[in-house]
Amino acid sequence: MRGAPPHGLASSANVSALSHSQRDAALLEALGGLLPSGAADVDRVAGVSVATPITGEVVTTWRRFPAEPAQFADYPDAIDDRLRAALAADGIARPYIHQAEARAHAVEGRHVVTVTPTASGKTLCYNAPVLSAILRDPATRALYLFPTKALAQDQLAELLRLTARLAEHASIGAFTYDGDTPQDARRAVRGRAHLVLSNPDMLHSGILPHHPRWAKLFENLRYVVIDELHTLSGGLW
Repeated sequence: MRGAPPHGLASSANVSALSHSQRDAALLEALGGLLPSGAADVDRVAGVSVATPITGEVVTTWRRFPAEPAQFADYPDAIDDRLRAALAADGIARPYIHQAEARAHAVEGRHVVTVTPTASGKTLCYNAPVLSAILRDPATRALYLFPTKALAQDQLAELLRLTARLAEHASIGAFTYDGDTPQDARRAVRGRAHLVLSNPDMLHSGILPHHPRWAKLFENLRYVVIDELHTLSGGLW
């Protein structure tokens, strides 16, 4: 039987109720518990917090880097104005510089690999050019591949929120297609989806062997997005 969570860490049911400062405090307390009993206090070295244990090697260095201001850029000209307005309504007035650069390459038909930290906005690097292309040409299709079904579902929720803002301009179909997709829904996905969210296993077992049924997708396929590329290296094709 697993024991209770370490002191200071909230259970998953209570995490959403914590403020950012409370979460930080809980995390710091948990990390502090990893230090051996003889660990030194946190010192200031060159303006950076550092904690180095005197004995043991559980945590050798603890550093907190100061926040840096975000760097923004202008949208590439090819990004549809209707999409810009939808993003602005969601609080995104301008893209980060890596988003703008990735989008510029994508709309110009270049292959792009985006490598940035977690929660840096990589999803909008591909959603923006894909949705913009669909707005301008409703025949456009895109295939998104994720390593897990759970991740595909998370991304679908984000996509549906954005396509709902675009509903007055176009009806954009986004659907997952995996082992959990009911048989009676699969035909609808093949016929109605502008964006198909799937995974490599389903691509090989459920899509490519039946490619004539997917003629509408493949004949109009403009974008293929591979999320979490590092997890699929050497195993996709």
